[in-house]
Amino acid sequence: MFIQMIQAPCTRQDEAHLMLDEWRRDLAPGEEDGSFVDTIAFTSEAEARRGEQIEPPPDVRRELDYAMKGATYYDLRHPWFESA
Repeated sequence: MFIQMIQAPCTRQDEAHLMLDEWRRDLAPGEEDGSFVDTIAFTSEAEARRGEQIEPPPDVRRELDYAMKGATYYDLRHPWFESA
């Protein structure tokens, strides 16, 4: 298992929700600082890296370029899950 976490500033949270909800339903926008954090799980890091090489359609590329401006990516190679 490989997890990638994305943290980015977000000035248009409503639009970010609409765009990213197509991919993920668990987007958690920051309420205080205007940012969002999302996590994406892959079966392997190799799978994640292959997906990074696929170029999206131009309209999606424009939205991604805006939404991910200033984003920080955290690669969690050994995630640890715990439940109560």
